[in-house]
Amino acid sequence: MKFRVTLLIATVCLFWTCIHTPGGSLDYELVIKPYPSPLLSVGGGEEGSYKRRMQKGEFPNWLANNNYKVIAHGSLESKAQHWEYVRLSVFLFVVVGWITVFISVFKSVLKALNKAN
Repeated sequence: MKFRVTLLIATVCLFWTCIHTPGGSLDYELVIKPYPSPLLSVGGGEEGSYKRRMQKGEFPNWLANNNYKVIAHGSLESKAQHWEYVRLSVFLFVVVGWITVFISVFKSVLKALNKAN
């Protein structure tokens, strides 16, 4: 049961990412991607560099084609938003959850090996 819950939350986390606004701005958007991927943050930097990187295809297709849904806006200069804490908490829960799952599987394998001997 722990594995299923952790896997579900991990999948939801892999659909979220932050897109940083180019041009030296500290603004960013929390978006939902069309498919899960390990990218937690993308974009940003100098505006000219951002455009060149976009033309070279260094960013995923969903970003180049604007194929995402914006769910929140934020800035590193302003007060932290509530969703930022939720996103960080869910991500930390996923990391701790996977560690817990691996430890419980390891313990059950050790118990099975001890019973076999």
